[in-house]
Amino acid sequence: MPEINLASTSGIVKDNKNHIIFFAISAVILIGSISALVFFKIQKNNVQQEYKESADKVNNLQEAVEMSEDVEMMLSLQEQVEEIEIALSNHPYWSDILKFLEEQTISTVWYSNMTSSIEDGAVVLNAHAGSLMDIAKQLVNFNKNKDIISVSVDGINRGTNGKVAFNVTLNLENYILMRNKKSQEDENEN
Repeated sequence: MPEINLASTSGIVKDNKNHIIFFAISAVILIGSISALVFFKIQKNNVQQEYKESADKVNNLQEAVEMSEDVEMMLSLQEQVEEIEIALSNHPYWSDILKFLEEQTISTVWYSNMTSSIEDGAVVLNAHAGSLMDIAKQLVNFNKNKDIISVSVDGINRGTNGKVAFNVTLNLENYILMRNKKSQEDENEN
């Protein structure tokens, strides 16, 4: 017997079409979602990589700045050490200064205090003499010396004991005051 189908075939075909369309739309949405997820993961990895590279650059720059500061500090320390070495190697030649003063001082004059300024080449002496004539003789003696650039006297006071107190400022040639300048100038003359 022939089979009788009471259902219409157009409804089944229409249902199959709807299922196919629904399946196709779902597949497109699923593929789009997966593609978007993959795209965003790749973008996230790229951003993280760029962030890491930027952080590394910042760290390298910070290290360079720290090294630069260390180098600047080391250069500053080196300059300070060089200044100290210069000061130590060009220290005042006190034995020569005292010997020089001893040779230039007349017998009736003596000193109670001495200060000096190496930068100015000045030696200031608190001195005592037997009389004003002794001060004059001492000034003449200082003025005769070629190593004394200038001489000045001030603060002359006659004490109760008859002695005279005064201050003498001598501006001396640098080689009298500094050890190495003396030896350098002696070498330059030879």
